[in-house]
Amino acid sequence: MAVFVICDNPCDTDQALFNVCQYVVAFDRTHNYIGGRGLLPSQAYEDITYAQILWEKNFGRRAYHCVVGLSNVDYISCDGALEIAHQISSLFFPEFQVLYGVHVTQKELHIHFVISTVSLIDGHRLNIGFAKLQELKQKIDEIEQDWLKDQCM
Repeated sequence: MAVFVICDNPCDTDQALFNVCQYVVAFDRTHNYIGGRGLLPSQAYEDITYAQILWEKNFGRRAYHCVVGLSNVDYISCDGALEIAHQISSLFFPEFQVLYGVHVTQKELHIHFVISTVSLIDGHRLNIGFAKLQELKQKIDEIEQDWLKDQCM
C-alpha cells in the first residue's frame, strides 16, 4: 500500500513556493527523473505564479507539497516510478498544474509533488480535506497496483 502524505508546508509565500519547486526537481535528488503537467519543470515556479496572478489568487496557500512512498520499491525502477508519477499527476491535471520529481538518492524511491491550488479552468481553489485525502490514497494504490500488473504481463 502506497503512502500519500501532504507536507506541513502551506507554500503561502513566493519564497516558499519557489523553494519547494526547486527542492522537488533538484538534480542531486532526482537525477532528472522529473515531469510536470500544465507547466515546464524547469520553470514551474514561474508558470504556477503566472496562472495564479492571472486569476488574482497569488496569496494564501499557493500549492500543496505531497509525497508518495511506493510500497513495492523492489519491483519499481526509476523509470517506472516516473511513469507512476505521471499517472498520479493525472488525478489533478488538467484542472491544476502539477510538478513532480522521483527522489532516487535515498534508500527507497519516493515521489514529490507540487500541486497548484488554483484551477487553470476557472480559478477556484483546490482544497484537499480528509475525505479527498482518503480518495486520493485509494486511487494512488490502484495506480501502483495496475502498473505492477502491467509489468508482470
